[in-house]
Amino acid sequence: MEAHSNPVESEGSPDFLDYADSDNSDFQVPLSIPDDNSSKRRTEESDSQEDEEDSNVCGICQKEWANNGFHSIAQMKCGHCFGRSCINQYKRDKFKNSAFNCPLCGQLSKRREIRKIWPSKLIPEDQSYIDKLTSELKELDQRLAQLATQNADIQKKMVEKKAVLDSFDSLLPVVPSQATTQEIVESQTEQGFALKSRVSMRGEVYHAVNLNPLEDMAVVSTFQQARRRYGFRKINMYDTSVTEFIPTNHQNIIRDIKHSPNGMLLSTGDDRTLKLTSVTKSLVVQSYTLEAPSRACAFDDKNLNLLYCGLATGALMVYDVRNTRGYLSKLVDPERNNPLLSVIPKGNSILCTDQYASYTWDLGESQQYTAQSLYLQHQVQNKGAQDTIYSVSMSEDTFVTSRRNGGRMEHHINKITNENGQRIFDEAWSCAVLQDEPSFCRNTHFSRDDEVFLCYAEKDKVTIRTKDSQTQAFATDGPVFDIQHTTNGVNEFLAALSNDTLYIYTYDV
Repeated sequence: MEAHSNPVESEGSPDFLDYADSDNSDFQVPLSIPDDNSSKRRTEESDSQEDEEDSNVCGICQKEWANNGFHSIAQMKCGHCFGRSCINQYKRDKFKNSAFNCPLCGQLSKRREIRKIWPSKLIPEDQSYIDKLTSELKELDQRLAQLATQNADIQKKMVEKKAVLDSFDSLLPVVPSQATTQEIVESQTEQGFALKSRVSMRGEVYHAVNLNPLEDMAVVSTFQQARRRYGFRKINMYDTSVTEFIPTNHQNIIRDIKHSPNGMLLSTGDDRTLKLTSVTKSLVVQSYTLEAPSRACAFDDKNLNLLYCGLATGALMVYDVRNTRGYLSKLVDPERNNPLLSVIPKGNSILCTDQYASYTWDLGESQQYTAQSLYLQHQVQNKGAQDTIYSVSMSEDTFVTSRRNGGRMEHHINKITNENGQRIFDEAWSCAVLQDEPSFCRNTHFSRDDEVFLCYAEKDKVTIRTKDSQTQAFATDGPVFDIQHTTNGVNEFLAALSNDTLYIYTYDV
């Protein structure tokens, strides 16, 4: 990928002292340098020089300092400071070569050794103000001591009360009911996910989440309502207080996010763009214009230079980041023109899913793609049927679809096997959930000890189940739109995203 840089060139050499001043320079009211009375080793000969150095005026022109402009502060090698225009004029009048002596101490300096300084704040010494601060500090110390004493008294009383309660417990033992005992045994024998934290920022609306186990990071597509801008919110999954918003030039809802091992984010959405963003630099490094909105994108699982994007027209776009001008391939099947919900690259195949069926684009020996139907036991080929796919997830040996069929959501778990170089999809098990309203959530799954766990949303609840039974359920404050799972080898992370809150659950591996 060609990168055209436009470096900002500095005017002149490092020896050049007359800094370029813009007509729009932000001049400050002249600032004064405070007196410094800490030196106690000054001789009588240097008293006058030190007084001039620490005064509030330039030692050459006797005018007050400024923080910008022609009379801004320029510092010599010896540390003495003068107005920039004054020291330039002094050098031109007194010396012809590049080196000259300091007007105060006489130390030799070269032009390149003079630097302009910008004090962020100059505070004149005010003894009355210092006395006031000292008095306030003493009062605060006294108040702190009083609170510490009160806290010690309260802690002592708490210990005494706890001892009394413990004595009652020993006299009146509580026998738990059979149901309570069963719940305790189950909680001790079956460890599950626990809520780690929930993240919600005022004025932010969320749409999609992606988990990066290499960085222990969750990335959420975000819309900031007050500033009317779209971007990503990075969140540390162990410490959610460590978070940062990355602005992008997306102009509409970001529908899908994918991460790569080299710290890149791929995103697409309703603004008809596909963008590649550096997480570490918080910078969009590549952007492609699409022919239609998109809900699905992906990195190639072998070559990270290849990018895929599924359009609302059913077309699959293939890009190479080394080609910045446009797409590498545009894959269109005239019989399939429905919006793509999922794009999953696997080897030389790209598994695509629209609202009716799943199929693959296979790369042949001639380096040409051909569309192949994917036959699943539960897949309905009739587009007039009410059976509609809402979610797809795929791992190394499992393929899961969630579809609407009448008044219920059906979840189908398929095992993937390889026979003679061909992937075979066989249904392992399925479950149906009665729902008056369809769930538009992107569900997920994971495997543990050769057992597949399905994670799906029901309105404001997230459910985890296996083939035989439900294992856990979590209540949320609103409908969940996206569920993601990952592991870093130490913990498993499960993220559930609603319109305004990210819920992070953890499980110790």
